[in-house]
Amino acid sequence: RPEQPQIPLYYLALEQQASAAPIETLVFGQVKQGELRFVGVSHDEDILPDVTSLTKLRKNTLLAKDMSEWADLKLKWDARLKTLVNEFQLGIANVDPKTAASCNYCEFSALCRIDSVQTRENQDDID
Repeated sequence: RPEQPQIPLYYLALEQQASAAPIETLVFGQVKQGELRFVGVSHDEDILPDVTSLTKLRKNTLLAKDMSEWADLKLKWDARLKTLVNEFQLGIANVDPKTAASCNYCEFSALCRIDSVQTRENQDDID
């Protein structure tokens, strides 16, 4: 699952518009008390502070082996988002935190089913 799905969503939505200009940078502003920063990705280096260039993205992620061009990134985003949409439409709601640390920051522990899934898995191991 993407860490920040809004950037791929913005890209795919903008791409569908009849815009003459190619999209080479996607950024949003993150405003927190005492902190302002840009979050995004760009085709080129040093567009804005904290905006990752395609070159840096290739060096720092698992995408490096199959992403050499901006169009490759678009294909990855498209495939990931289609998978999420399909799962949503099929009603798939597995208890599947992205990482084990996800539960440390979750505010919905009273509603979560992760404990019941883990208990069931432990019982299956015993049986």
